[in-house]
This record gives sequence, C-alpha cells and structure tokens, in this order.
Amino acid sequence: MFYSQAEINHHQAWPSKAGRMIHESVYISIDKDVLRKQDAVTDWSNGDMSLQQLQAVLRIIYANEKVIGIDITGECSATLDYLSEVRNADINNKANEELMRMILAEER
Repeated sequence: MFYSQAEINHHQAWPSKAGRMIHESVYISIDKDVLRKQDAVTDWSNGDMSLQQLQAVLRIIYANEKVIGIDITGECSATLDYLSEVRNADINNKANEELMRMILAEER
C-alpha cells in the first residue's frame, strides 16, 4: 500500500484506504528519507512529510490493521565532520523516539 503526498495532504481521503484494501497482516517499513529535513537527516534527498503526518498515517494503520512488525531505516552514515554527525544523530534519534513512543502506545 502506498500513500502519496497528495493523499496525506488531503487527510479526509487517505484514512478510507486503511481497513478496506488490506485483508492480511501488515508489516510496516519506514524510510526516514520521506521526512522533511527538520525531522530527519539522511544520505538521500529528504521528502516533505512532517513527523506528525507520518505518525497520523501510522495511527490510521494501527487502528484498522493487524500490524505484525515494523522497521525504521534511513540513518545517515557516519561522516568525517564530527559536529555535523552529532547534530544529525540527535535529529534522527528524536524522530526514532517519537515514532517508537507512538508505536508502543498503539500496541497497548
């Protein structure tokens, strides 16, 4: 299942996809390069989705589907610039913490 940026921006439309089209258990794979630069630092170009938008999509999926697993990828590889590396890791760790907090709350 793919959620386009247009569907996410039009939040009345995309929740209708969840629960109607998937009839099996769901495994979610999140690549942080979909997130805007303020929410994640990657080796690829960043998308324009906010962390809050991603969390909203995940809440819809958790509310309507049986989630059997999830992974979060997209960490920025180490660079030779230590200060940038620390700043990037801090941004990514905050995104990871927010996503995991929301995921654990949904699984309760």
